[in-house]
Amino acid sequence: VSNGIYRTGAASGGGLPARVRLTRSVALRSLNGARQTVIEGASNSDETPLGSLAVRGVYMTNGLIDGFTIRRGHTAATGEVAATVGGGIYATGGTQLNMRVAGNRGQSAGGAWLGRCRASNVSFDVNYSEAGARVRTDRRVRMTGCRVGTRSLPVPDLKILGTNGEVVVNGDAGMAGGTGVSYAGVPR
Repeated sequence: VSNGIYRTGAASGGGLPARVRLTRSVALRSLNGARQTVIEGASNSDETPLGSLAVRGVYMTNGLIDGFTIRRGHTAATGEVAATVGGGIYATGGTQLNMRVAGNRGQSAGGAWLGRCRASNVSFDVNYSEAGARVRTDRRVRMTGCRVGTRSLPVPDLKILGTNGEVVVNGDAGMAGGTGVSYAGVPR
């Protein structure tokens, strides 16, 4: 997968849409690593981040994912366990390698819900859960070289909207034009 921020499209998995769904024995690898390749979920809405319209980052039951940042994934607020846990990653199998899982939110296990899988060199940090742990492992999970941080997701002080109401994302050089905002006299 080439460099970029992947924030469109979704497939159903675990009772909730996910940007990436791996259910077969395939390898999904980034070209230049987690700093350059981002999978981005979505909140239910600005007012209610958790809900049935939320999109998690990754749902997997098989396969391998290597070298991505998983961010801004969300879960449902209520319902089946599979829909309310793992805003960043929900894995009941497979392997996660060389990943950064940060800035995700869930009713529980906002960063990840891991079961019967392997994680190596994965950093889980700045994730948030309404209740329970930010990362949860269940049944035969093997973690090597992983880091689970204890910092919580900071609450933003300011949200900037363009004149068309689109959220202006800090540091997003690939943001679509037409937001109604100008940067140093250059309209976007």
